[in-house]
Amino acid sequence: MLREDCVELGYIGKPHGLKGEVKAHFDVHDMSEYAQRKSFYLAKKDAPLEKYKLKRMTLVGQQAIMKFEGVNFRDEAEAIRASTIYFPISELPKLQEGQFYYYQIMGYEVEDKKLGRLGSVKDIMETSGQDILIMAYKEKEILIPMTEAFVLHAQHEEKLIHTDIPEGLVDFYLGKEEEED
Repeated sequence: MLREDCVELGYIGKPHGLKGEVKAHFDVHDMSEYAQRKSFYLAKKDAPLEKYKLKRMTLVGQQAIMKFEGVNFRDEAEAIRASTIYFPISELPKLQEGQFYYYQIMGYEVEDKKLGRLGSVKDIMETSGQDILIMAYKEKEILIPMTEAFVLHAQHEEKLIHTDIPEGLVDFYLGKEEEED
């Protein structure tokens, strides 16, 4: 399995107990979709992905306690600490029309309901309170809260993300409010 065939789900944290369990931190909205999976791929930095079969996974908020086959002692759990957790794109849960995974919309053009076509999706910043879409527009970064009210849906064939950006937000980032004062 190659990195380009996978999506990053999170990372392995510190060992949990003495029997090879680890704390895992996930960057997904619904971890329960992954709790019943049979395996994950792990890798540190540029190392090749390695498949780990999952024995069990207990969800605790945005974290999980994971037990992998072959990881039976604390020192073995420590060895996989700080590994990135990867999951095959081909096995991701199917989405409804217009929904998207963050990795899918990178580079998509942003088309706003009122402002028309603007810039392109540069990145998604995941924060504890609100995920943020980062749009490149006129050599600036415009930060758009990832709410259903502002980021409406995606058209994958056209590589478009439809938005309804709050009035004045783009001007704020372009500095036009300062010029008017």
